[in-house]
Amino acid sequence: MVASLPSGLLTKIILKIGSDGRVLNISTYGPNELLSKELKKAAEKTTMTTLWIPGENSSGKEVLDIVTLPFKFSKN
Repeated sequence: MVASLPSGLLTKIILKIGSDGRVLNISTYGPNELLSKELKKAAEKTTMTTLWIPGENSSGKEVLDIVTLPFKFSKN
């Protein structure tokens, strides 16, 4: 399935992190729907149980944060 994809595809994984450090939402954006779908499944498995350090505003209060992870698919 993913092995049939061309090398060099770029995708973004976007995590919405709540003020409590839990992942609220995961999105993927890229030109290849199959790669984006598979990356979203992998990100859900690996990040939904992870407690992240939440963002902070200028007053030091923990706030909702958005984390963008660029991803490049390469074959060896």
